[in-house]
Amino acid sequence: MESFILLLAVYPVVSIILGLLGEGMFRKIYLMPGIVAVSSIIMKLTIYNLSFFIWTVVYTFLTFISGMAARHLITNKRKGMSV
Repeated sequence: MESFILLLAVYPVVSIILGLLGEGMFRKIYLMPGIVAVSSIIMKLTIYNLSFFIWTVVYTFLTFISGMAARHLITNKRKGMSV
């Protein structure tokens, strides 16, 4: 698969899904962004070059934001509030 498609389509979707799953399963907001950051840094060092670092920040941020959204939805559902 071409790296451009991976960078702009596959990796962001995987990051968002991991953020949702991480918050839903582990209830720890910083676990999955940490895992995404470490795996992205490893990919930067092994597969891509130094310019991949900005994507590491973006994917970590996406994972954190999707985890926060999942936490918000889960909390509101438990309280019986509508979104």
